[in-house]
Amino acid sequence: MTNEHVCECQDHRFLIGLIAGSVLGVGATVFGLRLVSEIRAEAAASARSLVRKAQDVRDEACDAVVHGAQEVERFATEAKTDRTV
Repeated sequence: MTNEHVCECQDHRFLIGLIAGSVLGVGATVFGLRLVSEIRAEAAASARSLVRKAQDVRDEACDAVVHGAQEVERFATEAKTDRTV
């Protein structure tokens, strides 16, 4: 074996390693971007769900306040009419 033969083998190995590393790097980048995109979509869906639940709680609280105000008005009206009778 001469030094020229050894250099040729190493050069091919380096080139193959460079190409393989590039392919793996591109694959990892594409996979990573897809993963980030999926996580972003899930986070957006969770946020929308949370907003809907918060709106439901707000609406229930508003309904309870309106009902309470109507009850107070009814009791006040009854108390007022009881006093004059």
